[in-house]
Amino acid sequence: MAKKIISIALISMIIITIFSYNITFARVDSGGGISSSTQTTNPDNVITGANDFVSNGEQQVQQGQALKSQELKNASDFLYNILLAIAMVTAMAIGIAIGIKFMVASASEKAEVKELLWPYVLGCIVVFGAMGIWKLAVTIFSEF
Repeated sequence: MAKKIISIALISMIIITIFSYNITFARVDSGGGISSSTQTTNPDNVITGANDFVSNGEQQVQQGQALKSQELKNASDFLYNILLAIAMVTAMAIGIAIGIKFMVASASEKAEVKELLWPYVLGCIVVFGAMGIWKLAVTIFSEF
């Protein structure tokens, strides 16, 4: 009975999400400021908003107000380095904690500690893989 209620609730939430969603549009005004507006929209408005965004960008390129690619790359590199340092420190701290726990644990507790290794290794793969993909994407797209 509970599974049926949960299923109905999930299906209802999905249907509500599909048919009434809000999209926040970012706009750059003529003074170079960024403003946003949130509105309930449909696919036609999404396409119109995308076309407006592209035409605004083209106008700014013609006026010489476009973002400088080197500034964007520098900001991305700065954010990448900060997040990578945080990820490395966090992974190292958790690894050390698991290692110490393993060294001082009894035989039955060692089995529990070994179970913690899979999520730890998977988390490291996901985090550092995402960082690698980010760096690869920045490197590839900075050439365009």
